[in-house]
This record gives sequence, structure tokens and C-alpha cells, in this order.
Amino acid sequence: MKGKPGSGKTAVLIEGAVRAAKDGLTVLIVCPTGALVCSLKELLPEFDGVDRIHVDTIHSVLKYKRDRDNKVAFVPPSGFRKYEAVFCDEASQYDDLEWARLFKTVKEQPHSPYVVVVADFQQLRPLSNGCLCKRFCELMDTIELETSYRSQCEDHLLFQNRIRDVQPDRPTLTEYFHGRHWKDSSLEECVAYGLELGAARGQAFTWLTSTNKGSSSVCRAALAHHGISDDDLLAGYPCDPTSKSNLRILFRRGLLYRLTRNLDKARGFVNGALAVGYEELDGNEVFILRLVSSGNLVLVHPVEEKGRRFLPLTYGYATTVRRAQVASLDLGCIYFDQKRRAAGRGYGYVAVSRFKSKEGCFLYGTLRQTDFLPVGE
Repeated sequence: MKGKPGSGKTAVLIEGAVRAAKDGLTVLIVCPTGALVCSLKELLPEFDGVDRIHVDTIHSVLKYKRDRDNKVAFVPPSGFRKYEAVFCDEASQYDDLEWARLFKTVKEQPHSPYVVVVADFQQLRPLSNGCLCKRFCELMDTIELETSYRSQCEDHLLFQNRIRDVQPDRPTLTEYFHGRHWKDSSLEECVAYGLELGAARGQAFTWLTSTNKGSSSVCRAALAHHGISDDDLLAGYPCDPTSKSNLRILFRRGLLYRLTRNLDKARGFVNGALAVGYEELDGNEVFILRLVSSGNLVLVHPVEEKGRRFLPLTYGYATTVRRAQVASLDLGCIYFDQKRRAAGRGYGYVAVSRFKSKEGCFLYGTLRQTDFLPVGE
């Protein structure tokens, strides 16, 4: 099954999983990220048999760790035999190694489970090679969803359709971002304005950047808006090194954080989840956050990996376009922060398609046609 962003692919997937479970089948929903696992679990309705639906990341399902891929032979997990229907969501994000192992696992099952793959291959490809899943899907029976339900804004949908397959010309970009292109003010001023705009509307204002460095710059500007100085940050605890941020973590009630590890999927402590500072327990080292999506409280404390101790989170005012592929945003700003080269193919399309309306989508910095190159050769 394929379709454009907001076309209801996830809703159809959930409905299919629910119907299969009600018919007595054991269902597995495979996701590329922990954040999507959490989101899909929240969408599942309560009914007799919901416990027959299992949602997990592809890495957890296949029972292997990324850093061991080249050191151990892959053996398809025998536990896969209990699943009679398998739904693979956001399949465009699976790299070739993951997909090959998943395909091998399914093919080795004696009961031949029913498999549905959900994908939009005009969105970003995996960081590593990721063409194998697409080639497999081209050989499958396909259903395409054509109506977009995420947005009711006709101008927004028209612009998305224009840039999905073809690079837009400058007049098209200028017209779309008219009145919402921030180019004459500093990043600090624009971040402050975005926070004020979000507070006035009662919505989160999210920045989408090309790089982790760009996200870190936006978060630093947001902290400055909250009165946090460089000297204050020196007293913070190291953040997760995988976030590529150099900002140390300070606990402040009301600050926005983004979790970076899948430590408690059932409760919502997953990579990419947003949370707000709730209660301090031990300075900047141990504290409680409230998840934005569910309201659940989660405990944050240092973890250790490869001899380094850090907190499994970073600040949450910005994230990269790649990490936001499954997001649905009301309000925010796109910032292609790479100075010497354009954003990767598909970045412009994915960034714009995360927003529900034209009015909620802003652009900061230089307007470049090359930032809106579609996926393809």
C-alpha cells in the first residue's frame, strides 16, 4: 500500500490490524523507529483481542543490534512463528540489511504469514543503501491512497503535489512562502518569535533542520530566550552523544526535551518523544518529565555506554527533517542550515508535508531551489 503524506496509510494499517485481531489472528506491526511504535500503540482502540496486536521496531523484532551486524551471523527468530499477519509501516526507511533479514525471516515461516507493506518512496531514503524494499514492493500487488486527510488547505496540498516529483521554480517557492519567509532577522530573533507565536496559539512551534548542528543552534537560541546563559549550561549534565549536540542538559520546569533512547516503549520513553520538565529529584542529573503525547511521567537518569555517562535526551525545540518523517505538525519553521551545499533529495518535500497547513509552515534563511529536489536520480 502506498500513498502521499496524510493520505490515511496509518489509519488503514490500524484498521487492518484491528480486523485481523478480531478474527483471532496474532498480528505484528513493524516500525522503523521507537517513536512510531509509541504513536501506533496510542492509536489502537480498546477491544477484546487488542492484546493479539504487537507493535515493535524492526531491530527489536529481528533480535539484533546494529553495532554487532558484522560480528555475528543472523538467525531468523523462532518467535516470529506466532505472527499470522505482519504489517510493515514506513517501509521507505528500512535499509537493505534490515529488509533482507525481515524478508528471510518471513519466508522461513512454515505457515506463510500474510504481509502488508506501507510506504511512500518519495520520502527520504535510509542513510545507508535502501533500494531493496522498493524493488520488492514493485513486484507486489499494490493499492494507492490518493486523498490527503492531514491537510484541508488546498494551497498547501497543491504545493506538495508540485514538489513531490519535480523541482519547483523560484516563483512557485516565493509565492508559497510569501509572508512566512524569515530572511532579514537573526536566528535568535526568529526562534523567540516562533516560541511566542506557539504560546499565543497554544501549539508547539517546531523547527525542522537539515543537520544536527542546525537543531543544536535553534535549541541554544530557545534556551537563551528562556534566560539560560552559557555559564548556566556549564553546570549541566552531558546529553546523549548520538544527538550530535554540544549543549549540556539543565533541568528547568517547563523546558522542552526530546528523548533519544528506547528505554521503556510501553510507557512512551522512546527515541524522538517530546517531553516537558515536570519535577526535579537530583539537580540536573535525575528528574521527571511529562510526555507531550500521552501525559505519562517518565524518570530520567544517567545511562552509561562505552565508558561514557550521559542523559538519554537532548533539547526538543528542533529536530532534523529525517527524524521528523513520521511527524504531523501544526506550526513550525523549516531551516536548511547547510551553507555550502543543498539539502538532500526529498528534504524539501518531506519538510513541507509534515505540516497540516500553509499558514503553519514558515521558512528561515536563504530560499534555494536546490533544497527542494525530489527523490530520484
